[in-house]
Amino acid sequence: MRRIAICHIIALVWLVLPRGLAQTQYLPQVAVGGDAGGINFVTTLFLVNNSSEQVSGAAELFAGNGLPLEVSIDGAGMNSRFAWSLAAGEMRRFKLTGGTITSGWMRIIPDGEKAIGASAIFQLLEGEKLVSQAGVLPSPPLQSATIVYDSLGQGTNTGVAIANPNDQPNDITVGLFDKDGKQVASLEFTLPARGHLARFVTELFPNIRGIDEMEGSLAIKGSLAFSALALRFEGLEFTATPVIGGARPITLASTEAGRFIAFTYFIPMRTADAKVALYDRKAKRVIALPEIDDPFGVEGDPSITADGRLIAFTTDRSSGNILLFDVENRSFIDLPGMNDPAWPDSQPSISADGRFIAFSSQRRSRDPQDVFLYDRLTAQLDALPELNGPPGTPQGHPTISGDGRFIVVESNILFDRQTRTVTRLPVGGVESSISADGRFLVFAARSGDRQLDVFLFDIQKNSLVPLPGLNDPSANDRGPSISSDGRFIAFESERGGRATVLLYDRLTGLLVPLPGLDDPGAEEGLPSIS
Repeated sequence: MRRIAICHIIALVWLVLPRGLAQTQYLPQVAVGGDAGGINFVTTLFLVNNSSEQVSGAAELFAGNGLPLEVSIDGAGMNSRFAWSLAAGEMRRFKLTGGTITSGWMRIIPDGEKAIGASAIFQLLEGEKLVSQAGVLPSPPLQSATIVYDSLGQGTNTGVAIANPNDQPNDITVGLFDKDGKQVASLEFTLPARGHLARFVTELFPNIRGIDEMEGSLAIKGSLAFSALALRFEGLEFTATPVIGGARPITLASTEAGRFIAFTYFIPMRTADAKVALYDRKAKRVIALPEIDDPFGVEGDPSITADGRLIAFTTDRSSGNILLFDVENRSFIDLPGMNDPAWPDSQPSISADGRFIAFSSQRRSRDPQDVFLYDRLTAQLDALPELNGPPGTPQGHPTISGDGRFIVVESNILFDRQTRTVTRLPVGGVESSISADGRFLVFAARSGDRQLDVFLFDIQKNSLVPLPGLNDPSANDRGPSISSDGRFIAFESERGGRATVLLYDRLTGLLVPLPGLDDPGAEEGLPSIS
């Protein structure tokens, strides 16, 4: 049974009463466009003037990120704003359509302090046949809310939309509770000014075992007021689920996934030697690592554990080609039997728990590189003969899953240590990074005649996963690293004439600000995220 992205279906009302705009109406998230002969969306806006005099005003459309959204109004050209005027008692409808599927929201602003009535009908069609529809009305903002959900039965799911009607970012916390009131999980994200998020519950918490067969409630809290809506789905049919004001306390999950980013940097004109640094998203600052910094050496290729405690990196100092640093104890950890001073080793990838280190080496063949695996528990090396093949076969740039079972090398060749089998994935790429559970692989590849872009491959489903809002057509995006929970992607991007580290949130589909990381005078790249 086909599923439609919840961001294209959920309708959400924003009712905001700023001073001077007391009569402004905020209508549901609109969705327009699609395949004229297949699935497509139409939103119809209704305005009614119940007063005894003429009322005029304007309607403005915005995309989910707060930027203007252009749609076709009654078959006319594409616009993000249109004027309207209603005589006393008059009602008018406006049909919103588009080309490709596009979603956003609308606000209707009457002139002066005059009131206007507004509503909308959101329709899902297959060709010209109506599949499902829902009408939406204003909903006041809340700072806490509860939504009942269930995903019991085939094709059943609950979609949730949360909107930020403010001109400032809004920090949102969501708690997942089962039907007995036990908290199962929680998550945090930031909605930009006038932004919104619409997802199925199963998409909000994809890593929870049994999430597709659960029922319970969602508790939602914001640093500022927000508006929310829920829709219960059975296949393509959907109905509205009431939002309840207020929410129970939420205990934040103890996880460091996506918190720490290790990266390489150098400052042109001051030093030609690359160094390793560590950024803490929670503290919003770069953590000084003077113990790592060798003023006469070069460090790079950092790889960090899921808890952010251990960093493996490449160095040219005489103590070894690959070093392991304990951030908490501010000390290096011995790696007996790993480094061979006679051969250059590089490109380490450490497992989420810190036990395994996969790395590139020329110790078997001077050129090109092979991949080896070091087990810190046994202090033993695995030469991975099934993966490396005959001497001279290029591998290099390994990435290892959280438990050390899966290793992916250059050109996206997957090695399963449990079965000792090699699989060539149907997507080519470089500089790959695998999620802790071994399901997702993020990598860089050329897109047509453009420079490098970042792509995400679902190994389980054997398909690419869209990353809307990540790649910039004018930028060179490369060196991606995926967080241990698969939510965040850190990557190097050349935008504005120099390299810097950016962070993409798959949940919101937006780039995440990293205050305190970017140094305008430095080149930064090759990130590794916890």
